[in-house]
Amino acid sequence: MHLVSCKVGESIWALSYFDAQDINRVPQALAADNRALRDNLQAVSNVGAPAAEGAVSAVDLEPVKIPGMTPHALARHWRLTGRRPAGHGESAPVEVHAWHFSHGLMVYQASLWRPVPSANAKDSTDAVETFIQGFKFLD
Repeated sequence: MHLVSCKVGESIWALSYFDAQDINRVPQALAADNRALRDNLQAVSNVGAPAAEGAVSAVDLEPVKIPGMTPHALARHWRLTGRRPAGHGESAPVEVHAWHFSHGLMVYQASLWRPVPSANAKDSTDAVETFIQGFKFLD
């Protein structure tokens, strides 16, 4: 698995990817990548948070549509909310946008991690759209 990320202000932009090595593993890999993101966010959300605030919510926003990607029913855009470590045993609210998709045997997860509430919701929405629209596969 490979991961590249960039921190801008308080937001983290990331892309992870790996080779499923077999076309039959792509659906399992997409589902597992999604599940791992939720599980990891849930584990972090439970640390240093009151019980009522430690829950992770996930909303399926839409199918992912990236030019040149391999179409798949599990290629989805998710919005998750939970908590992230904030130091000294504390945690802070976080919003995660995650897009799971594939291209051939390569499975990808693009994500944006940012504090909740975002400082400027309109600019934040524009940034989310610009980020995912920047992905294209050229074959």
